[in-house]
Amino acid sequence: MIKTQYTGFSLSVSREHLKLYYLKLDQHRQMITALIPVDVSISEFVPELELFDKTIREQRNKRHDTVLIAFHQAQPLGYLFATTKDCWVGEIDDWLIIEPREVYLYDAFTHPVYRGKHIYATLLNRAADFFKQRGYSHALIFAGAQNMSSIKGIEQCGFSEYGSVQRLKLLGRNMWDFRITRRYVTSHFKNEI
Repeated sequence: MIKTQYTGFSLSVSREHLKLYYLKLDQHRQMITALIPVDVSISEFVPELELFDKTIREQRNKRHDTVLIAFHQAQPLGYLFATTKDCWVGEIDDWLIIEPREVYLYDAFTHPVYRGKHIYATLLNRAADFFKQRGYSHALIFAGAQNMSSIKGIEQCGFSEYGSVQRLKLLGRNMWDFRITRRYVTSHFKNEI
């Protein structure tokens, strides 16, 4: 479905293409582990660490989003955020409306020195286990269609693609093309309907 919205005249053009993935948590069995010893902390409070920009830390603490942080020998290596509340997806300028029993995993980062060591996959697996134990049915995660390393990590953890969304912003007008191929989740984008 294609939908448009005018946000004010602008002489810029931008385009984003996201792949949408889901994981049915009661069937989660994939266990990829980090190639180095990693401890994962889970909290609704984002601590003051050099990994986090002050503005991001303040925003996430106001929302009480869950943060998973991977540590190796007390050194933070990466993080992943999770929310069960409606969330702005800046890449496509739209709200994700999160339905009950579903969780959205987003804004992951691994320190460049530790990339390729399955830190991201470890965080995804730990998040899946954490929310499964709390009765959630599905986890959602999105990746830029060109971000092959994120897509590889997502798919290695057992997530399946259920659609995509392309957003074109041309002269202040947003145009979305939602391609939902399989509907296993009830969460949706505000402009999708």
